[in-house]
Amino acid sequence: MSGGLWQYDNDTLAQSIYGWDMLPDYGEDGFSQSTEAWKRNPLEDKLMSELVWDVFCVLHSYDWYKSVDTCEDSYREDVETFKSKWLRGIGGDKIKEMIDRELESARESLKKSLGGIRDE
Repeated sequence: MSGGLWQYDNDTLAQSIYGWDMLPDYGEDGFSQSTEAWKRNPLEDKLMSELVWDVFCVLHSYDWYKSVDTCEDSYREDVETFKSKWLRGIGGDKIKEMIDRELESARESLKKSLGGIRDE
């Protein structure tokens, strides 16, 4: 089917932002355009321009996987490429903050579901 899970809105938005000559393809074809996204800098912040482009590539990959144009392994590889590039460098403080935020959310959810138990 060649994608279409989200009526091609992902690709259309990416091309509206970055130019119609760029397609956030899956695999190396998509991620290889990150440098061009950086250069074009449509978000007026080079790092954000590149990061958002890479997000569009992951969304495109998921779209094609769920539309049975590519396999799950291709999608998972693209996710790993993205995570390696953008998330592996997260330091200990950020990880602690993320864990604390998630634990607090779980704590509040449990309190609510158990009838408003107070902290002691």
